[in-house]
Order: sequence, then structure tokens, then C-alpha cells
Amino acid sequence: MKTVLHGPLGSIAIESSLFTIGSSPDNSLVIDNIKVSAHHAELRSEENNVSITDLGSIHGTFVNGERLDFNSSQLLNPGDSITIGDTIFTYDTEDSHHNEEVIPMAGEQRKEDRDTSEEHLANHSSTQNQQSLSETPEGQQLVELNTDLLSQQTESGPFIPAGFDGTIPGYMSIEQVRRRDRRFILLGLGLLVAIVLALGGYVYFNRSTPDKTLDTFCNAMQVQDYQTAYNQLSYALQNSETEPDFANTLRANGKVNTCSHGSASTINNKTTAKVTIVTGYGQASSSNVTLTSDNSNTWKLSLFPTTPGMTLTAFCNALQNKDYPTAFVQLTNGIKRLHAEAQFETDFANLTCSYGNISQSGNTATTTVIFKTSSGQIASAKVVLIQDGDSNNNWKIYSIQFN
Repeated sequence: MKTVLHGPLGSIAIESSLFTIGSSPDNSLVIDNIKVSAHHAELRSEENNVSITDLGSIHGTFVNGERLDFNSSQLLNPGDSITIGDTIFTYDTEDSHHNEEVIPMAGEQRKEDRDTSEEHLANHSSTQNQQSLSETPEGQQLVELNTDLLSQQTESGPFIPAGFDGTIPGYMSIEQVRRRDRRFILLGLGLLVAIVLALGGYVYFNRSTPDKTLDTFCNAMQVQDYQTAYNQLSYALQNSETEPDFANTLRANGKVNTCSHGSASTINNKTTAKVTIVTGYGQASSSNVTLTSDNSNTWKLSLFPTTPGMTLTAFCNALQNKDYPTAFVQLTNGIKRLHAEAQFETDFANLTCSYGNISQSGNTATTTVIFKTSSGQIASAKVVLIQDGDSNNNWKIYSIQFN
């Protein structure tokens, strides 16, 4: 099934499982409009269904005239209208059908054709027999087959003429046949065993393990392949954070110079290991991650907590790059409910920030953040971070209190 968006500029095919829409150049569909957020919405394809999710945009995403809730997916039906900014799209599907042509069997003929054909064959056979008899030389006699000789051949062996002593060409005794069949059976069994061993070895060396998942995750982080890194997360983690939010937070922390992990400790179907990440900004963080094996025996990261430093770095770098949606993601859901993204962008427009030493006690961390305006004015604020249970215990900014 092919899915498309019909819009002002024509039809756009949705060819990937994750199709993002926004004003930022890294989206699948870029809309340059003041009413379109950097990462506005996304379409996800799962089996034969396509769903749309608003990623917390300022001006909202509308399906058939109704605004979607933030981060809440909705299934699309053919003919649905999607409004993003000032642009209206129509969602549709295109199915490919193959026409089958029924071809009559070659042996089917009309009855009169068969009758005519049989009559022709009978006449032709009779004519040939008469011609053959008429061409027999005079005095030549037909020799009848001696049925007594044929009766000497039995099921136990071939016909052997009287007084013959030698090998019968093309004849194999029953014992020879049995020996040949045994060789074929042994060869077949040996080939079957070789195939089973080869398949077993392939499955064993290509099976999923915690170390392979961690290696894939770290290698992807070091080359900024955030989609591959995101695919190593469990479904529960992916449901709590979208792929664009995950990628934007990692970009805001800076390019990962090194990513390494310690030895994995496995108990039943649960594994723990320590992952250390060093970014280009010099920020180093170590986190104990948890991996679990899903129903297909594939190991995935089920817990990947951030650190207070990672959250603050992502927040300040996003403000510096004027990426306010990414900075807004670093807040707890409680602050998001009290202050909409549009209000947050207005309050923190043209601000940059830096932070000092972080004091951590249990699930709470505090630090002093220095905010600076474009005109050079400076203001300090006390920032409190917590491990947010709504975000898989990732560190989020709980409050910002200016002095």
C-alpha cells in the first residue's frame, strides 16, 4: 500500500516508516512558514496503518479541522485533511491490483472437433496399413513372435538365452540396487546434517546479545547516526520520547567524541552495564543502563537515564541555537502544563546561558545558571532538576527562580 499527501505543490509519497514535518531542514517535509515549528509533526507507518502526532507545535496540527493533543497519535483514514500552518494536505492511499486472466486448459476442445480428429486418425491409420501390406515383397512372410521365449523372463531376473555365460548389459542385481540406494540415503543424510550445522552456526554468530546492542548504540552515537541509536531503545522508551526529540537532545549536547561501555551483567533476561559518553564540549557522563530481551529475543535498552549535566547542556545549547522546542523538551511536564511552548519561546527569546557546579542529592540536583541577553545584560537564577518519573527517570528542569 502506497501512502501519499496531496498538497498545493502536488503529491508527496510517504516512503519511510517515520516521516517528519517542520520548518527545520532536517525534516522529511520542510515547510517554510512562520506558523510551522522547527519539528512540527510526524507520520508513522505501522503495518497497514499511518498515524499522525503533533510534536508540541505552537500553532497546532489539525485533522479534519480538529486540533490534535500534544504527543498524542491519531490514525489517519483516506481523505482526511491535515492542516499545518497555512498549508492543507489530503491524506490518501494507492493500492496496486493485479488482474488475473483465466486461460482455458489446453486439452479442452469442442466435442465436434474431437469427433472430427478421431475420424481423421482412424482413416489415416487404415490407409497406412493397406499401403504397408501392398508394399510387402512377394514371397516374404511375416514372422510371428515366439511367445515361449518371452515367457522365460520372470520378475526375478532378466531373460538369459540358453548357453549364455557373461554379464547382462544394463542389468543390476537386487543387491546392487540396495547398495546403491544405501549410498544415496547416506549422502542425503550427510548433506542434511551439513545444512543444519551451517544454519545453526549462522544463527549462533548473528544472535542478539547485550554487548552487540551496546556496541551498535555507541558506534551510532559516535557517527551521529541518531536513528540507529534510537532503534536500540525498547518500545517503552520510544513511546516516552519521539525520535526527533531524542536526536535534538543529543545534538544539543554536542558531537559524541567517545562512547564506551563496561562488561554486561546478566540475570535471567535483564542486563545492566555502565555507558560513558564524552562530548565535544568536554562534558563526560556515565550512566548505568538496563537492557531487556523482548519477545523476539532481541536485546534493547530499557533504561537510559540522562544526567543533570546532559540536561543543562542540551538546554543552554538549544537556547544559543534558538532551538526553543528542544529547550522546551528539557522541562518537566508540570512546567509544560503551566507554560505553553509559545510563552516559553517569548520569555527566553534571545537568551543564552551557562551553568556552574551541580549539587546532587538523591533524585534532586541544583545549580546556578547565568542568563545573558543579546544586549549584554546578565541575570542569575537558581535551577532545580529532578529525575522525572513521567520521562523514565530522566533528569528534567523542575524550576527556574531568578534572583
